Amino acid sequence: MYGNAKKRAGGRLTRRVATVGAAALLAGVTVGTGVAAAQPAAQSAVQSSASAAQAQRSTHVTLNNQTGVSMTRKWASLTHGEWQANSYPAEVIGAWSSAAWQSQSDGFATGTEGEAVYVTSFGEVYVKWNNPYVGSNSYTCTASGGHSCERSGGSGNNASVTFTVR
Repeated sequence: MYGNAKKRAGGRLTRRVATVGAAALLAGVTVGTGVAAAQPAAQSAVQSSASAAQAQRSTHVTLNNQTGVSMTRKWASLTHGEWQANSYPAEVIGAWSSAAWQSQSDGFATGTEGEAVYVTSFGEVYVKWNNPYVGSNSYTCTASGGHSCERSGGSGNNASVTFTVR
């Protein structure tokens, strides 16, 4: 009787090892001796996660200040999406210079929409971008005090738009 119990326990152990091996195989993990065997599978999993985490919609915004005065950010906000890491609208855009930032979708089947307002000695500059999951991208740019604001670019799911204030 003791011998049968030993065989059963050994049988369970064999099944558990086989089950762990099958689960590891399904998860894409290499099972082997030492850490070196698991590293290629781990690197592959990290690369796959990075690709899967890409935003479905993003908008890279460049604001060119082609005036002789600096612009100071009054406020900036997103109605949809999130700011891409380290990519928030600049606090100050100097005369004859530019600044860039980016927002991206942050959920399944969503887009990104935002706006920023800068103040100057001649008034305000307002920019807005909308890159929806469904439908066409849209943009608005206005400048007061006799200045103009023009837009170029901005098409596609991962858009790049440039606003130029003169």
